[in-house]
Amino acid sequence: MTFFEKTIKRTFDIIFSVLGIIFTFPVILTAFIIASVDTKSFGIFRQKRVGKDGKVFWLYKIKTMRSIEGNTSTITTKNDMRITKNGKFFRNTKIDELPQLFNVLFGSMSFVGPRPDVEGYADRLEGEDRIILSVRPGITGPASLKYKNEEKILSQQSNPEEFNNAVIWPDKVKINKKYIEHWSFKKDIKYIFQTLTQKELWVEFFFQESSKKRIISFLFFDIFVSICTVLISYILRFNFSIEPELYHSIASIIVLLIPLKIAMFLVFKVYHVAWRFFGLIEYKQLVIAHFAAYVLFTIIYLIFRDDSSPFPRSIILIDFFLSIFFISFFRISKRLYLENKMISGGKKLLLIGVNDYSINMIKSAIRGETDYYPVALVSNNKRMVGTYFSKVPVYSISSIDKIIEYFEVDSVVILEQMDSKELDDLLIKLDNLGITEVKVFDYTIKSRY
Repeated sequence: MTFFEKTIKRTFDIIFSVLGIIFTFPVILTAFIIASVDTKSFGIFRQKRVGKDGKVFWLYKIKTMRSIEGNTSTITTKNDMRITKNGKFFRNTKIDELPQLFNVLFGSMSFVGPRPDVEGYADRLEGEDRIILSVRPGITGPASLKYKNEEKILSQQSNPEEFNNAVIWPDKVKINKKYIEHWSFKKDIKYIFQTLTQKELWVEFFFQESSKKRIISFLFFDIFVSICTVLISYILRFNFSIEPELYHSIASIIVLLIPLKIAMFLVFKVYHVAWRFFGLIEYKQLVIAHFAAYVLFTIIYLIFRDDSSPFPRSIILIDFFLSIFFISFFRISKRLYLENKMISGGKKLLLIGVNDYSINMIKSAIRGETDYYPVALVSNNKRMVGTYFSKVPVYSISSIDKIIEYFEVDSVVILEQMDSKELDDLLIKLDNLGITEVKVFDYTIKSRY
């Protein structure tokens, strides 16, 4: 590479690493918090890698593996027991690589180049192969693209480390030598484009299992709302006129408070329940998580207040209430919207019996997985009468005729155990009440033995 070519490559790295950090910082922050909770340790992984001219540098990634005593291998396979559940997602979508944008910015890496290896590989290159050490290692490159499923390939081998040393590593050296010898800026752009348009990357990101997708979308939404509530707090406190000298304190609060808030949401399991099931218990968890986050923020501020930007204490109080209001408001609104949508579009369903099956049917209806909408539960169990399950009331089975008339029930599902005579009598009664659509679960009839 000529001096001019190196200048073009480095200029590109600096400009786009800065832009990348700005646009992906919320993703990096979210992934860091999830990784910290997942691995029960600091969410950033760092490891010594061999870089340009054989110099060792620290490479940074989102931590995706937990420590397992006795397992110190530097070779990672697809089914490696050390990889956490969310870590697998981060690795498949390459989110774990995002902190390397800082490596690129500070000059230890480039966007495109040979992948940096741990000591014992690149530093032992000899002869013409050492040309690989003449350039900065990259986040992606031709060898990385060819072996994008390297972990899967290694998991299929009886001895992954031996296969890596004998087959994959020599082939990577060959590919990287050719890349350097025939380098062009146009090819670098092509490799970046190929990396960003990998089908597997986007399929994994947008079509991962629903619970994972839900939690990530909740995190991004709550980060956005939290930034907005801080800004609104300042606007309200200073009567829509914020002085420029306060901008630094706004940024300081956002950078410290929001990670604390998201961390407490994870600790108090705010994200364990979908918005469609948001109720009093979830609201209580949300308030406790907020209280813990703001107390921690206050303690940290008091400890380091001499080094912190000054700001009115009332801002924290205003933001506390605004954050609880807006975050809970959107969750409640989503639940009410879904329930009203079901009421207007679904067949009215009466569930006879209160048990796990009936509760699951209610949840299934709320998720929109069925055309039926449970309007009421009836039970022989007197202790259940007068209670609610996801806002669906429980009545006595003796009032079934009045309930069917009042709610204009279209269909009935019988889930409560009863003997055959009781079931026959109930079916006759339902027929007389005009209910023609009745489903009886197999386990409903009690055994005589």
